[in-house]
Amino acid sequence: MKLKVAVITGHHIYDVVNFHKLWNSMSGVEPFIQHIEDFCSSGEAVRDAYDCIVFYMMVVGEVKDEMPWYWGKPKSVLEHLGSKKQGIVMLHHTVWAYEKWPFFSKLLGMPDRKASGYHRDQKIQIRIVDTNHPITKGLKDWTMTDETYEITEPGYDSKVLIELEHPQSIKAGAWVRKHKKSKIFCTALGHDNESWKNANFRKLLKRGVFWTAGKL
Repeated sequence: MKLKVAVITGHHIYDVVNFHKLWNSMSGVEPFIQHIEDFCSSGEAVRDAYDCIVFYMMVVGEVKDEMPWYWGKPKSVLEHLGSKKQGIVMLHHTVWAYEKWPFFSKLLGMPDRKASGYHRDQKIQIRIVDTNHPITKGLKDWTMTDETYEITEPGYDSKVLIELEHPQSIKAGAWVRKHKKSKIFCTALGHDNESWKNANFRKLLKRGVFWTAGKL
């Protein structure tokens, strides 16, 4: 049976066609790509039925439940994460989302989160630092083109799996952690189709989804 995966977008432009191709080509996954407003206005039973929730969004500003009706109750909905044994994946610009909300920084494992810059179309050397974790096992170091972020490194309670060797980038490229009942996989990689078409990135992302869902 395929994993039911909610892929949450919003408040950041992206290559719609190739993003859909990325998820629709992922074997063993049934993706449900939706805007953050759709997710937050869905019923709890609908949200809890997903095996994994992937965030690829960059909502900024205040987080509260007193929003227009079509927004649902984003604060309560997101604070519900972890109450079920449900995977969570934080993809690329999600590390900038809700930058002033301590709860979301805690999910990301980035205390005192601060961002100072981003750089498009950078050639990055990817170095595997944990060769035994199920997500990175068997992967070799590789080079790819992606957008880099200068942002706070994850804290001590996260396990870094890969590092990015670039003078204008966060060093941690992917890391894992836990929140209540949920496993969380975070990666700063994955800006656009230049990265999505990279075979090693695709393996990393798919394994991250399956690992958080308890299937790897």
